[in-house]
Amino acid sequence: MAVTEHSGQEERSGQEQRTGGGLLLAGRSAVVTGGSRGIGAAIARSLAGAGCQVAVWARDPAPSGSPAQEGLASAVSCDVTSRESVAGALEQTISRHGFVDVLVAAAGRGDADRRFPDVADSDWDDVIRTNLTGVYNVVKPVSQHMIDRGQGGKIIVISSIAAGFAMPRAVAYAAAKAGLSGFTRSVAVALARQDIQVNSVNPGWIETDMNVDLYAREDQATRLVRRTPAHRLGQPDDIVGICLYLASAASGFHTGDVISVDGGFSIA
Repeated sequence: MAVTEHSGQEERSGQEQRTGGGLLLAGRSAVVTGGSRGIGAAIARSLAGAGCQVAVWARDPAPSGSPAQEGLASAVSCDVTSRESVAGALEQTISRHGFVDVLVAAAGRGDADRRFPDVADSDWDDVIRTNLTGVYNVVKPVSQHMIDRGQGGKIIVISSIAAGFAMPRAVAYAAAKAGLSGFTRSVAVALARQDIQVNSVNPGWIETDMNVDLYAREDQATRLVRRTPAHRLGQPDDIVGICLYLASAASGFHTGDVISVDGGFSIA
């Protein structure tokens, strides 16, 4: 689906979206932070394929092979650690697409793989600034836009099963992801009466560029596969189904949830 500029046609009402949408997202307008690669890119492609207008927000929003470069989404330069950058990205997206009623906060970074207490203060600051504060920086203005528009909305936070596990070599990452669980539940309650649903998706061990060094270690991938009931590592496309549901009218009474998509890893 090629992205077009906002036509100025009358927007569909929230009631029309609720009663007629199902899992089809025609008429919706989505932002996917971190949507240029990995899980974010897979989600951006799936939203576009379901008929949604998509804007990818990233520091490099249109690298080769990305949804924006493929013409499936508009490219908006954005650094989620900068509130000024986020404000500019939102203004640009509204100018292009008219409004935003779906937000997927997928931007994040990995940890430095150092066992505590050998964690560099700068690594802690960078991970928390991106993975936790960066989500706050995006959700706050986008949710205010949804409230002002008065048509409800969907906010999907992409977190990690690290939110519920001890990660002695990724303390900042685990702390940030655990913080997102509390953030999701609290914001969901705060926005529920505005018909804005807020949920978190916690992927398990997914093969992405961010994890390539981890899986390259001797026996690491084998150990994780053995520990996962599905007996395989996940792929970015394994995360898109739950996100399509959470972005659609079908999830209108589903909010404040933290959903693991991990092949059974967290319950085994």
